[in-house]
Amino acid sequence: MAKILMEKMADEKGVYVNVRSRGIVANPMDGISRGTYAVLLKEGIDSSFHQAKLLEEEDMEWADRVYTMTQSQSVTLKAKYFQQEEKIQPLGTSDVPDPFGGRLEIYEATYDVIKEHLENILEEIKGE
Repeated sequence: MAKILMEKMADEKGVYVNVRSRGIVANPMDGISRGTYAVLLKEGIDSSFHQAKLLEEEDMEWADRVYTMTQSQSVTLKAKYFQQEEKIQPLGTSDVPDPFGGRLEIYEATYDVIKEHLENILEEIKGE
């Protein structure tokens, strides 16, 4: 959800970003969840193409910044990729709730949280 939303928001604001979505625990055979698909579709965003991918060393080397959904994910990644820990930070000051398997309202609430955090990040990028 965050990758697709970031691309849309950056495009609307005229900010160039190149974004990847990776998981710490992901099944590469999985597509986007039904709830995420439904929420993004309500916003006019087609996400049917998305496929889950695991985070790899090459992704860490490629990235200028790595955002995680939770504080604990940041800690985990910093321990594993300690040479690149300065790139890693949570998306916001509070954890983004994981809506997986929940009702549509939970996905919508997660969308709102992610959108707010991404707006802050885009403002930061524009200021650089």
